[in-house]
Amino acid sequence: MRLLAGGASPEQAYAALLVEKGLAAGTPAEVPPLTDAEPRGTTATEALVLTRLYDVRGVNALATGQRLDFHPRLTVLYGENASGKSGYVRILKRVAGVRAAEPVLGDLRASDETTPHATVDYTLGGRDASLEWQEDETGLEPLTRLSVFDTPAVSLHVDDDLTYVFTPADVAVYSALHASLGGLKAKLDAQVAEAKPAANPFLAMFQRDAVVWPAVEALGASTSLTELKALAGNHAERLATLREHAEALRPDTGKGRLQAALADSELYGSIAQLASALKAFDGAAHAAAAARVKNAEAAREAAVDAAFSEDDIPGANLPSWRAFIAAAEQFLDDVGEKTYPSRGDECLYCREPLKPAAMKLVKRYRAHIKDASQRELDAAVADLAMRRRTLETLPIAQVATLVKRRVDALDEVPQLLTRTFTLFELALKLQAAGATDSPELVKTATEVEAGALAERKKADALVASVKKQTGARQQELDAALAEIRTLENRLALQGQLPAMAAYVEKAKWAAHGTQVSQRISSVMRSLTEQSKAANEEALNQDFERLFLAECEALKAPKVEVGFSGRKGQAARHKGLSDEHRLSAVLSEGEQKVIALADFLAEAMLRPEAAPIVFDDPITSLDQARVAHVVDRIAHLSEQRQVVVFTHDAKFAEALLQRVPGAGRLQLAARDGTAGYVSAG
Repeated sequence: MRLLAGGASPEQAYAALLVEKGLAAGTPAEVPPLTDAEPRGTTATEALVLTRLYDVRGVNALATGQRLDFHPRLTVLYGENASGKSGYVRILKRVAGVRAAEPVLGDLRASDETTPHATVDYTLGGRDASLEWQEDETGLEPLTRLSVFDTPAVSLHVDDDLTYVFTPADVAVYSALHASLGGLKAKLDAQVAEAKPAANPFLAMFQRDAVVWPAVEALGASTSLTELKALAGNHAERLATLREHAEALRPDTGKGRLQAALADSELYGSIAQLASALKAFDGAAHAAAAARVKNAEAAREAAVDAAFSEDDIPGANLPSWRAFIAAAEQFLDDVGEKTYPSRGDECLYCREPLKPAAMKLVKRYRAHIKDASQRELDAAVADLAMRRRTLETLPIAQVATLVKRRVDALDEVPQLLTRTFTLFELALKLQAAGATDSPELVKTATEVEAGALAERKKADALVASVKKQTGARQQELDAALAEIRTLENRLALQGQLPAMAAYVEKAKWAAHGTQVSQRISSVMRSLTEQSKAANEEALNQDFERLFLAECEALKAPKVEVGFSGRKGQAARHKGLSDEHRLSAVLSEGEQKVIALADFLAEAMLRPEAAPIVFDDPITSLDQARVAHVVDRIAHLSEQRQVVVFTHDAKFAEALLQRVPGAGRLQLAARDGTAGYVSAG
């Protein structure tokens, strides 16, 4: 801050900041404390006086070759509308760089586009000087001390929160320091953003392990490079040994043994399960069921013969006849016929009326289909069908396929598998024959089941043994692979240490830079608070006093003045209430005198004499207020140079009467060209 207040350039101040805060190498500069006697700004006390404005070219439609000579006290320039007054005022506003300065346009009707230009002569402390103004220039020293009041300035001075165009050096230093510190902070923030590491670029170079990975993952401003150096190293010899050991531990050999044992367990399990089912097959019961069916069929035929022998029914007792009777009974059930046949019914087949003899025969058919011999036959057939289904569902063909595949892959066939093929042959014969008692089948199935169970037990034991061995080898392999990852990471870390050191230094620099930036923000907030106090003492109190005096002189309506500040700057506003702007409450004339009072109070804050320019300041004012403005301008011209542009002849005459000897100029337009100047 001392460097900034002492006039150091932003680059010098920023370089000193980096050194002082340990963000750059070097020895901090010794800067003596500021004292009241030490200059902290410039407060010009020399009087500024305009002498002439001439060499005007390319401005609106102003005539060339004209010259405005200014009286050192008061100059009144009178002209009717469109006589060129606004063109000259706009030049002065651009030169002074006032708030309401508009761009200056050339003559839109001219065929050539002449760049706007003017020359202004002035004296500063009695010394003659001159400057040239071009179109795009604004705010040329020392003419920035000019104060200009015109119609566009009215709304600014009535409704806007305005900062002061002049601030004493002792107060301006707060605003200047605030802006300078903001510039330093912006530079530092930009450098911090550039230096601040983004996503960790090193993680992709390493495998996850329990040793190196966490340290690399935490790489940043808080990471110790000593820790990283301790983890790094060249372990190439140990790494080669571990890789060979890991290759030997890979479970490829054990995997084949395990798969073979699992296949044996599955094969002999299937054989044992089939043999058990064949051994449990009850051949005697199957034969008895078949005999029951045969006996039931014979009994059924005898019952039919006994019931219908006298009826001379063709094909009685044939399977088709029995099926015909059964189908008719099922049809009656399906159509819900409960009383058929009854008197008057028709034959379901030929649709002819049933005669009594036919009705009697049909009833006998229905009774016969439900008698005991039929029920016994149905039960016997169902029992035999169930036993045959059990036999037919045995997976003989599937297991035989598995055994054949195994035998085809062997050089020598074990006796158990040979016996198994014998079992398959007996079982297939049993399925084909349907139901015979087979002692040889039971004997062979018992023998095969016992052998298959023994082989499966051996296979399961081998599976468990291989899995146990494989698990132990896998654990050893996992440990070796984990150590390999760590050693590979350490080897990679060795090569990345320089880049990581630079990364960490950047991160630390960025973290420290962030802290310094936060400290600057704190200082800027403190400056704002101190500036408010200084502004209140050095500006606001004086302005309020001057503003109230101007309001009294101009007989302006009473309004309240408030003050605010931010970023080390003072600002003021006026109002009658918090809810409405002055322009929404006051008349146009009242707004004009309030704006004049605000403008004059601000201009009078300057300790040095500087010109004040008015452009038609009495528009919208009544005669009483015009008289007050005349008195105020006349009194003002005793202290500072005043230039008044007006189209009001009475106002111009009143001013000239109040200030005898004042300069008087008349502006006129001729043949479409404005700005011709003559003595009034």
